[in-house]
Amino acid sequence: MNAIQPYDSTALADLILRSSDRVDFYVLGAFLRYVSPTFRTMFALNTGPGQVVDDNEKKDGYPVVCLAEDSNTLRLLLDSIYPSSEERCLHDVGLFWKAAKASQKYCMKIIEDKLRKRVLTSYLMIYLILRSSDSVDFFVSGTLIRRLSAVFKGMFPLPPDHEVKNGMPIVRVEDSSQVLHCLISVIHYDLDELDMKDCRLYIKVVQAVRKYRMTTIERRLYKQAANSPLTNSDPLRVYIIAAALGWEELAKTVALNTFYEPLDKLAYVDELRLISGADLYRLMQHRFRCANAASSALEGDPMFPKSGFGQWNVFKNKTSSWVSNDPSSAYTQLKVSPRGSTVSNIYSKHLELDSSKTGKFEMTPTVFFNIVRCARDAEKNVESAVAKVDFAKADFVAKVDFAALVGLFSSTQNEGLNAGG
Repeated sequence: MNAIQPYDSTALADLILRSSDRVDFYVLGAFLRYVSPTFRTMFALNTGPGQVVDDNEKKDGYPVVCLAEDSNTLRLLLDSIYPSSEERCLHDVGLFWKAAKASQKYCMKIIEDKLRKRVLTSYLMIYLILRSSDSVDFFVSGTLIRRLSAVFKGMFPLPPDHEVKNGMPIVRVEDSSQVLHCLISVIHYDLDELDMKDCRLYIKVVQAVRKYRMTTIERRLYKQAANSPLTNSDPLRVYIIAAALGWEELAKTVALNTFYEPLDKLAYVDELRLISGADLYRLMQHRFRCANAASSALEGDPMFPKSGFGQWNVFKNKTSSWVSNDPSSAYTQLKVSPRGSTVSNIYSKHLELDSSKTGKFEMTPTVFFNIVRCARDAEKNVESAVAKVDFAKADFVAKVDFAALVGLFSSTQNEGLNAGG
């Protein structure tokens, strides 16, 4: 099916853009090349988004290029590219958003800026006022907020006698101005990411997102948390956020990352008050269960009885640095930090010690090869074993024996100190 004027078959054209719903737009490639480096490169290399231009299907003698955008989005995008004495009014925030994303996709910086200016004077910017619990007024796009939130959508239309200010309806909310400011900034992309170091604020923003049923925004915030560098550099903080919000998969991932440090080395943060004793209990219980799984994985490794911790003193000779009490110390370290890297670090440390005095290893090449291979396999086996350990659900740990909790924490601290010694 052909598009309507000015993109129908009567238009001056040398190319056809076909939308995802199979509407054909007759266009001039020169306009596309001018505003888009993507299209400019496409023609220069004779390649299209999906196919080679010269080899494309032809219609009316013009090559057809298939795009992923639907006809409404493509029409608005082309309207923004082509010179025109009049501009269509923007009434659909979803359509505007898709056209803006398409302009970014095809690197149309000029068109993206043009769309940004248009929206500021369009129907999309008809405001409503969100009034926070501490009486701070936020002016927001009513169309956008209703599109993102099923709760706000259900509020409209408002009754004729609804409270207004300067002709704009006021919607009172229970959230503080701090929370509301962050939420609106995320909605309007003024903030790409929230500061996760402020756990309390991050949790409150996500809770507000849930209250207003903004599923798209929660997915964005979850993705931010899952991809944050803090999952490695400060996993305890991310665990607090994940546990408080019920993000179980993320909670398990960062729980494993806390194992790189012994419990006595994990820095206390005030935000621990944001989670329950049960959440902290299941974090420590998971560590102990993973420690058992790691030990079992080594016991089941066929190479380990020959080249594992317990066999190091077999390789000792008069000039070697292997010591007889290493096996128990190594197992204690693994119990304190049950990760594959713990195993590889133990091996690396003692191989380094063995060569430090003479500059060479006091063992046969075969023995050395077996130790290195065992270290590699043991690391993989431990990682695989701890990854398979189920992370207890929050509702499963309903009642916590806090005396046992303190005992577990204290014993682990002592083990960590002994291992370090």
